Amino acid sequence: MHTNSGSGNQPMSPDKRTCVLTWVRRTDALQQPETEQISDVVWQQKAGAHYLSYEEPVSDAAGTVRTTLRLDADAITWIRHGVINWTHTFRAGEHHTSHMAMGPQSVSISTTTTRLHVDVGPNGGHATLAYAMQMAGEESDVALELTFEA
Repeated sequence: MHTNSGSGNQPMSPDKRTCVLTWVRRTDALQQPETEQISDVVWQQKAGAHYLSYEEPVSDAAGTVRTTLRLDADAITWIRHGVINWTHTFRAGEHHTSHMAMGPQSVSISTTTTRLHVDVGPNGGHATLAYAMQMAGEESDVALELTFEA
């Protein structure tokens, strides 16, 4: 992973900038890829890792979720707090299990990551991730692309 704390004409400090995050998700169950673009994402670098944080509304619940993606050279950790609480790490060649809590309900999520690549430069980055997921008795293969630009 190439890292750079960044600089430039940003309203935030050089180590904390605003960016746009675009993700494209493909699964074996979807006919077309699912794409989302999120504005006002806070990008910062701490202790060699890059963090992308944003608020997202939850459609079937009152409230929001604060999502943070931690990008390391060899791993992506998804951290969610709020209406949904969940922390899960993806690392190539590894199997991870976590629990996603939604109020009084909890669901177990297991993934086996088959591919992970993270590349971060001074003005943004790109990550690709492929994994097999088991959740609520369902299995699916997922391919995810994340791109962020300041």
